[in-house]
Amino acid sequence: MSAYAIGVDLGGTNLRIAAVDEQGHLLEKATLGTKVARGRDYVIDQMTDSIRRMAAKVGGQGRLAGIGIGVPGIIDMETGMLRESPNLPG
Repeated sequence: MSAYAIGVDLGGTNLRIAAVDEQGHLLEKATLGTKVARGRDYVIDQMTDSIRRMAAKVGGQGRLAGIGIGVPGIIDMETGMLRESPNLPG
């Protein structure tokens, strides 16, 4: 069975999500408006819901190998936690 990965780019105005196969071929992509003004929890819920929908849409093409999320901000290198991001207020 082949595998696929999902990549997420959390920008200040757009949330972009794509699924690629093991060879890097694009399987599916989606772009949504990021509603940062609605707060951190809303943005995180929007992102996780979009990831679930993407996985459901392409899941028949293989197993999910992993998910990568790009978010600008300050990372605590000891814990790996995002401490501050302009795209996740609060």
